[in-house]
Amino acid sequence: LSIAIISTVASALGITLSYLMSFTSMSAISDKTAELSRVFRGQFYTEHLYHSFVALGFLRLCAGISKFVEKLLIDGIVNASYSTVSAIGNSFRVFQSGNLNIYALIASFGIFSVLILTLFWR
Repeated sequence: LSIAIISTVASALGITLSYLMSFTSMSAISDKTAELSRVFRGQFYTEHLYHSFVALGFLRLCAGISKFVEKLLIDGIVNASYSTVSAIGNSFRVFQSGNLNIYALIASFGIFSVLILTLFWR
Protein backbone atom coordinates (compact mmCIF):
# COMPACT_ATOMS: atom_id res chain seq x y z
CA LEU A 1 0.00 0.00 0.00
CA SER A 2 2.86 2.39 0.73
CA ILE A 3 4.27 1.99 -2.80
CA ALA A 4 0.92 3.00 -4.24
CA ILE A 5 0.80 6.10 -2.05
CA ILE A 6 4.40 7.09 -2.89
CA SER A 7 3.83 6.67 -6.63
CA THR A 8 0.57 8.67 -6.45
CA VAL A 9 2.29 11.52 -4.59
CA ALA A 10 5.23 11.48 -7.05
CA SER A 11 2.93 11.62 -10.06
CA ALA A 12 0.85 14.41 -8.48
CA LEU A 13 4.02 16.43 -7.83
CA GLY A 14 5.12 15.86 -11.42
CA ILE A 15 1.78 16.98 -12.82
CA THR A 16 1.78 20.04 -10.56
CA LEU A 17 5.32 20.96 -11.51
CA SER A 18 4.60 20.62 -15.23
CA TYR A 19 1.46 22.77 -14.83
CA LEU A 20 3.43 25.48 -13.02
CA MET A 21 6.22 25.35 -15.59
CA SER A 22 3.81 25.87 -18.45
CA PHE A 23 2.54 29.16 -16.95
CA THR A 24 5.78 30.44 -15.40
CA SER A 25 8.85 31.69 -17.20
CA MET A 26 11.88 29.40 -17.06
CA SER A 27 14.16 32.08 -15.65
CA ALA A 28 11.95 32.50 -12.58
CA ILE A 29 11.99 28.76 -11.99
CA SER A 30 15.72 28.43 -12.52
CA ASP A 31 16.40 31.25 -10.05
CA LYS A 32 14.42 29.47 -7.37
CA THR A 33 15.91 26.07 -8.08
CA ALA A 34 19.47 26.95 -9.06
CA GLU A 35 21.11 24.23 -6.97
CA LEU A 36 18.65 21.58 -8.11
CA SER A 37 19.15 22.72 -11.70
CA ARG A 38 22.93 22.37 -11.34
CA VAL A 39 22.55 18.83 -10.01
CA PHE A 40 20.19 17.87 -12.83
CA ARG A 41 22.48 19.46 -15.39
CA GLY A 42 25.31 17.37 -13.99
CA GLN A 43 23.06 14.28 -14.30
CA PHE A 44 23.61 13.56 -10.61
CA TYR A 45 27.28 13.13 -11.58
CA THR A 46 26.56 9.51 -12.41
CA GLU A 47 27.85 9.88 -15.95
CA HIS A 48 31.18 11.21 -14.69
CA LEU A 49 31.43 8.36 -12.18
CA TYR A 50 30.45 5.83 -14.83
CA HIS A 51 33.09 7.06 -17.27
CA SER A 52 35.73 7.33 -14.55
CA PHE A 53 35.32 3.88 -13.10
CA VAL A 54 33.23 1.50 -15.21
CA ALA A 55 34.08 2.57 -18.76
CA LEU A 56 37.72 3.35 -18.04
CA GLY A 57 38.13 0.07 -16.16
CA PHE A 58 36.56 -1.84 -19.03
CA LEU A 59 38.81 -0.10 -21.56
CA ARG A 60 41.89 -0.93 -19.49
CA LEU A 61 40.76 -4.55 -19.17
CA CYS A 62 40.25 -4.79 -22.94
CA ALA A 63 43.64 -3.19 -23.57
CA GLY A 64 45.28 -5.73 -21.25
CA ILE A 65 43.55 -8.66 -22.94
CA SER A 66 44.45 -7.28 -26.36
CA LYS A 67 48.08 -6.87 -25.35
CA PHE A 68 48.12 -10.43 -23.96
CA VAL A 69 46.61 -11.88 -27.13
CA GLU A 70 48.92 -9.81 -29.34
CA LYS A 71 52.13 -10.67 -27.49
CA LEU A 72 51.59 -14.31 -26.67
CA LEU A 73 49.26 -15.71 -29.31
CA ILE A 74 49.78 -13.72 -32.48
CA ASP A 75 53.48 -12.94 -32.00
CA GLY A 76 54.03 -16.53 -30.87
CA ILE A 77 52.40 -17.94 -34.00
CA VAL A 78 54.29 -15.54 -36.28
CA ASN A 79 57.63 -16.22 -34.60
CA ALA A 80 57.03 -19.99 -34.63
CA SER A 81 56.19 -19.94 -38.34
CA TYR A 82 59.31 -17.86 -39.02
CA SER A 83 61.46 -20.30 -37.05
CA THR A 84 59.95 -23.29 -38.86
CA VAL A 85 60.44 -21.82 -42.33
CA SER A 86 63.95 -20.69 -41.44
CA ALA A 87 64.87 -24.17 -40.16
CA ILE A 88 63.49 -25.82 -43.29
CA GLY A 89 65.36 -23.32 -45.47
CA ASN A 90 68.60 -23.91 -43.58
CA SER A 91 68.22 -27.67 -43.96
CA PHE A 92 67.81 -27.35 -47.75
CA ARG A 93 70.74 -24.97 -48.01
CA VAL A 94 73.05 -27.99 -48.09
CA PHE A 95 71.50 -29.14 -51.36
CA GLN A 96 71.92 -25.76 -53.07
CA SER A 97 75.51 -26.01 -54.17
CA GLY A 98 75.11 -24.69 -57.71
CA ASN A 99 76.06 -28.09 -59.19
CA LEU A 100 73.54 -29.02 -61.90
CA ASN A 101 74.24 -32.74 -61.54
CA ILE A 102 72.93 -32.70 -57.96
CA TYR A 103 69.86 -30.73 -59.03
CA ALA A 104 69.14 -33.33 -61.75
CA LEU A 105 69.65 -36.13 -59.21
CA ILE A 106 67.19 -34.57 -56.76
CA ALA A 107 64.63 -33.95 -59.53
CA SER A 108 64.89 -37.53 -60.77
CA PHE A 109 64.54 -38.82 -57.19
CA GLY A 110 61.34 -36.75 -56.81
CA ILE A 111 59.91 -38.00 -60.11
CA PHE A 112 60.79 -41.60 -59.19
CA SER A 113 59.14 -41.19 -55.75
CA VAL A 114 55.92 -39.81 -57.26
CA LEU A 115 55.90 -42.67 -59.81
CA ILE A 116 56.34 -45.30 -57.09
CA LEU A 117 53.63 -43.75 -54.94
CA THR A 118 51.10 -43.58 -57.77
CA LEU A 119 51.75 -47.14 -58.92
CA PHE A 120 51.91 -48.96 -55.59
CA TRP A 121 49.84 -46.86 -53.16
CA ARG A 122 46.67 -48.95 -53.32
